[in-house]
Amino acid sequence: MTVPATPPAAPETPPVTPETPPVTPETPPVTPGTPPAAPEEPVKPVASTALGGEEPSENREAGAPENYEDFTLPEGYTVPDETMTSFKEYVKGANLSQEQAQKALDLGVQVRNDTLKQVNDTYTKMREDWVKELKEDPVLGGQNYPDTINRANTVLKKYADPQTIQWIVQSGAGDHPGLARMLVKIQKDLGEEAPTPPTGAGESGVKSDGQIFYGEQ
Repeated sequence: MTVPATPPAAPETPPVTPETPPVTPETPPVTPGTPPAAPEEPVKPVASTALGGEEPSENREAGAPENYEDFTLPEGYTVPDETMTSFKEYVKGANLSQEQAQKALDLGVQVRNDTLKQVNDTYTKMREDWVKELKEDPVLGGQNYPDTINRANTVLKKYADPQTIQWIVQSGAGDHPGLARMLVKIQKDLGEEAPTPPTGAGESGVKSDGQIFYGEQ
């Protein structure tokens, strides 16, 4: 008797596993009726009150008047009409009151005076340095200083007109040692005798730095 062959076992089929969906980050729930957050407003700068900025309501002055009254100026101080007109137009455009405009004008006057003083002090110091240089010059200064002054004066009085001499004195250019050297050289090249210094002339005989060559001695 023949036993029938046993068929081979079929391979096991793995169970089918459904695909796992990707993980999605949770989204926070949206509450109906909640408006989005508004962006922060920039901080507004506080206006300066020096030239008409806003002040607290209890201290706020009236704005620009229809017509400004005459402003107060320091004694002897004048402002051209065109400049004052421009100033009034500016302060009116800035809506400054009469008092605020006066303060602005006072500040402008002070700035101008301080600037002029600084310029004048600088130029005065420069002229003093020029005179000091000439008095210390090894050839023209020292004991020769009176002779230098007389030689320079001789040339100027002979060849320069009064208006030119006046300009040299008033401008302070006469204090420059270079001008003294030039005038003394011209006087010597002309071959003229050195003038005799006036009685009592000398370093102390020069009344001011501005009269170093051609003023009174």
